Amino acid sequence: MMNWRIVLGLFFYTFLCLGCAIFLMNDLVSFYYKKGKRKEIKKTQTLKEKVLFSKYKEKIPGIFYFGYYTAFIVNFILIVSYFIVFSIPEIKSYSKWIVVAHFIFNSIWFITPFIMFWQKDWRVKGFKYNRWLKK
Repeated sequence: MMNWRIVLGLFFYTFLCLGCAIFLMNDLVSFYYKKGKRKEIKKTQTLKEKVLFSKYKEKIPGIFYFGYYTAFIVNFILIVSYFIVFSIPEIKSYSKWIVVAHFIFNSIWFITPFIMFWQKDWRVKGFKYNRWLKK
């Protein structure tokens, strides 16, 4: 029988980290574009462009797109592989390693932006992007 607490924890942590990825990309859009320009771009966006952030590629550095797409692809692969491994009785014991790999990947992805763009003053909202990025 499948341990549903592990599966629910896996999905919760996945959605938490993917939400962090979406938040980071939205925050970068806010950093690079003024409010009027963002509203103008959002009026003409399709759903695909909203999910992929493809309208903002000229200003946002490619490393953030790489991290964003990697987070979605790796999480999808790890969840699918967990269910495949768990459904085969002979290799069921390896499912814990997939959960550990999933936890390590998402932890690194979740903590890295906070370390890179941390603020000394806790009362200030958002990240300090100008430390590493130029407008």
